[in-house]
This record gives sequence, C-alpha cells and structure tokens, in this order.
Amino acid sequence: MATPLQLGFLSEFSNVFLVILMFVLAYALLTKTKILGDNNAVNAVAATMFAFLFILSETTREMIKIVTPAFTFFIFVIITLVVLFMFVGVKADTIVNAFRDPAVYWFIIVLFILVLLYAGTVVFGEEIRGLTQPGEKESVVAAAGRIVFHPQVLTGLLILSIIAFSIRYLVTEGS
Repeated sequence: MATPLQLGFLSEFSNVFLVILMFVLAYALLTKTKILGDNNAVNAVAATMFAFLFILSETTREMIKIVTPAFTFFIFVIITLVVLFMFVGVKADTIVNAFRDPAVYWFIIVLFILVLLYAGTVVFGEEIRGLTQPGEKESVVAAAGRIVFHPQVLTGLLILSIIAFSIRYLVTEGS
C-alpha cells in the first residue's frame, strides 16, 4: 500500500538532481570567479556542458551520491548553530568573525576533505586494493601502489600533515 511518505520513486530522478546540482555549483563558481567574463549566457552554457559531462562518468556520480548527504548534514548543522547563537543573542558580526578564524575554517575544510577521502575510498576501493595486493603481473604501477598505499606510509603522511598544520597554526597564532 502506498503512503504519502514513500519517497523511493525519487531515486529514479537522482541523475536529474545531480545534473541540476552540478549546473548550480558550476554556474555559481563561474559567475563568482568571472573566469569566462561577465556574460551570464556564456556562464550558463559552460555550466550546462560541465553538468552533462559530469553526469556521464559513473565514478563521479557515485562520489556525488556519497558526498552529498554528508555535506548537506554539515551545512544543516552550521546553519542550526548560527540560528541558535543568534536566537540566544549573539550578534551577527561576532558569528562572522568566528567563521573568519583560521581554526574554524580549517576545521571545516578538514572535515570536507575527510568526507571526500571517504567517498574516494568507497568508489575507488577495488582499484586501490588491486594495486596494493601482489598479483600475477608485476608492474611499476603495482609496485608504486603497494608503496604509496602501505599503512606505514599513509600513517607517516598523516602524522607529517598534522605536524605541518600544527606548526603553521602556532606560527600564525603568535603573529
């Protein structure tokens, strides 16, 4: 029996939603950066082509399908926090200055990068696993993949990036 809350049919329109999302993001980026000039028609045509080219790739569709709920949740949490602080009486200038703080926006950027890395491992996991496990054919790519994706190398890169961001934060904080 069909109920008003059954929204399973929306999955049939997921590609349409992805085209619209990619068009809006590309158009906003082109309009804001003015890479192609001030002409909105040129920006709209370029954004349309980008959206349709983007939807042709299965991997990009899967990445967007994985990333979109997390980004939506993050944006919802940020908006809820801003509204909550404004409801309590915090002025809008204070909230804007808080988001301009490097610690806040780097935290948000790192969260977005972690979500992108998670989506990349979900989408490209089998290809990465094929690189990291020895097979019948030994190639330079397989050897490089085993080196790059070795847990000790990845852990070392993570520790080095944490150290680099810590040093950068400590140096810029004192200035």
